[in-house]
Amino acid sequence: MDRIEDLYYQGHLKKVEPSPLKSALSLKEAKIWLKEAELTFENGYHRSTRISVYFAFLHATRAVTLRDGILETESHYLLDYLEKYCDEGNLKTECLDMLNYMFDIHYQDQHHFQCTRNPQEIQQAIRYCHVYIKNIKVFLEKTNRLPKAVIKNALREKELEKSESLHHKDI
Repeated sequence: MDRIEDLYYQGHLKKVEPSPLKSALSLKEAKIWLKEAELTFENGYHRSTRISVYFAFLHATRAVTLRDGILETESHYLLDYLEKYCDEGNLKTECLDMLNYMFDIHYQDQHHFQCTRNPQEIQQAIRYCHVYIKNIKVFLEKTNRLPKAVIKNALREKELEKSESLHHKDI
């Protein structure tokens, strides 16, 4: 059994309905978190900046998994999931390095007391995140492999939700 199959078997990865809409929203959320990181950094709030950068990385990564119809139980399993795309040559291995760097910093801050980051380290994380989001966006465009039936179903669901909300207004 390969690593990904193992993660499914152990319940760390779960298949769900692929969603191009949720994928796009997650990528948008990543950009919002990154902008917030830049603003908090400018105001000297380095711990908050680091958390915002972490969420930017996380949402950018989830843009891939949501598109593919995958949910994870813990964020570090995303590294294993993305590794298959690096092995295929569809995603730069530097992306995994950047994501691993960010997850490592997050883990240290989460599990150690009074963990402080120097400003250069935080600036580096912000720079990495800009590159990471750009690479994820290119990757998503390059590997847009969703079956047409899934896309049609997603559009039908949106139309159904729209008609239901109009119906509720009439009542």
